[in-house]
Amino acid sequence: MSKNRQSVLIALALSLAIFVLDLNTPSGIAAWLPYLILISWVSSAASARQTFFIALLITAFLLVGLWRAPSGAMFHDLTLPNHLIIIGGVWTMAMLCVRRRKAEQERDKALRDLEEATKTLKQLSGLLPICSMCKKIRNDAGRWEQLESFIQSRSHAQFTHGLCETCARELSPETTEPRIQGQSSKGTAAS
Repeated sequence: MSKNRQSVLIALALSLAIFVLDLNTPSGIAAWLPYLILISWVSSAASARQTFFIALLITAFLLVGLWRAPSGAMFHDLTLPNHLIIIGGVWTMAMLCVRRRKAEQERDKALRDLEEATKTLKQLSGLLPICSMCKKIRNDAGRWEQLESFIQSRSHAQFTHGLCETCARELSPETTEPRIQGQSSKGTAAS
């Protein structure tokens, strides 16, 4: 038998026992605390649907207890307000406990997602042996590989290639010089 089903069956038995206790106490002095403790316990072990089922069952028990209350009994004036307060308390407790449990489940899911993201995160750290001339990096196996492939294999970084101003001037000084100075080629020819 699953833990949820077992918890609901125990809750049913306990709610019935509390109901019998409530019927045997003086009218108007409802056994409210056991009902609230029961709904709190059920919500920690059962699903939201099961929690609301138990709250509905407790409400039915309280209404039967209200209906069975003798009219001339001591504290009769307090019977209706007490039962309504208890019913409100049971449903408030049920809603709060279900919301708390849902928030805990969302927090646990967020923590699992964070742990998963941490596992997949790749990070470079420490000293990297790099060639002063060609800029290749020595990997863990002792082989030299291109900087781009080294970084891509150890991170999520992607590379695009372009030329810096210095290299562009070295490769093609006549076409890059006016753009570097901020002038257009027409402006240079006109002066």
